[in-house]
Amino acid sequence: MLALRIALLPFKATVTATKLGTRTGYHAGRLSARAGRRVGRRAGWRNVALLGIGVLIGLLVSRSPGGALRAALRRALGSGPSDAAVADAVRFELAHAPRTWHLPQPSVAVHDGVATLTGEVAHETAREALERVARTVAGVDDVINGCTVG
Repeated sequence: MLALRIALLPFKATVTATKLGTRTGYHAGRLSARAGRRVGRRAGWRNVALLGIGVLIGLLVSRSPGGALRAALRRALGSGPSDAAVADAVRFELAHAPRTWHLPQPSVAVHDGVATLTGEVAHETAREALERVARTVAGVDDVINGCTVG
């Protein structure tokens, strides 16, 4: 979004300058200092600075990290991976990760980015390793570890 606003900044300045009744193009270099200041004030750095401050405040007061917010936004817009694809990715990662490939594999269910692991493991360390690896998969916002130690 910020990149788009920055890319459109010259066009916005041109439109603002024409609204102010000043000339644009080749003759724009002959504008007075006052007209140049008005154009810059209306279209320029203030808006970009305010956008940056707003993004910073939003990140400071958000309850979840930026990655989780982006994933939730992707799902809301429908451009993120489906729950079935994320569940397949979690199963693959658990079966191939160096920490968990030798462990009994849990069953995996994913709903709205929350992965639920269920099954039986040999010890608490294995339970924690399964959860840690499942959290690293793209599309997983949270993990509910329902594995039992037996």
